[in-house]
Amino acid sequence: MQQLLNKADWPGNLALRVRVALHAGDLTIRHGDYDGVAINHAARLRSTCHGGQVVATRAVVDLASPSLDNGLTFESLGRHRVRDAHGWVEIFQLCGPSLPTGFPPLLTLDTGLPPIATIVALDGIGVIKRVDRSSPEEGRALLENLVEVFASSFAASGGQYIKQVVDGCIALFADPDDALAFARRARKEAAVHDVSLRSGLHVGRIEFVRDEPIGAALSVAHALQQAAPPDTICISPAAAAFIDDNDDLVTIQP
Repeated sequence: MQQLLNKADWPGNLALRVRVALHAGDLTIRHGDYDGVAINHAARLRSTCHGGQVVATRAVVDLASPSLDNGLTFESLGRHRVRDAHGWVEIFQLCGPSLPTGFPPLLTLDTGLPPIATIVALDGIGVIKRVDRSSPEEGRALLENLVEVFASSFAASGGQYIKQVVDGCIALFADPDDALAFARRARKEAAVHDVSLRSGLHVGRIEFVRDEPIGAALSVAHALQQAAPPDTICISPAAAAFIDDNDDLVTIQP
């Protein structure tokens, strides 16, 4: 349909641009018409794209990819928050001959998380040992303070995903500068509670399975965090390409 619309001659040299969203899901027939959450989800997805663009959900990609031909492919545009949709939605664009590709960013609830993201891994040095030596109340307070440090620093830095793990966290950012700001803010706030952080920062490809990030890039960020000296941000060469040198940064090959 898009290819035919692009080739058609319209009166007055006008161009007809149609937004298209593809989704697959369960439906019911009510009063002679289709009804169901899947229809609403497709409509919300359509509102994220631009005229001439075809976007699709993972459900469609999994079903249709084995039978695609004529040079058609699906390209991931990253994970986004879509209005009235639960959690993060990975959105794909249909690409192929006669289909334009130079569209502005999707119109989602935020900037979205592109497939290539900046990963920050943080770890509180000696926190678990301090908890073990403390009373239950003191240990709980220390961990609560650390959780609050990560959460507030993340919220202030415009991140797209965070997962707290005991005395550390993993956070994902669309912008490397935001990721660096998060690591520095968290380090400063943790110092208020007499906690030093090890920080690792890497830029790499991220995929999601059941709303959880996976991929080798996460392991790289974790390895950088483990190698980082106290209160120093250890970054990979891939991340260094996007970030200016600074006294608190150390670049190593993980």
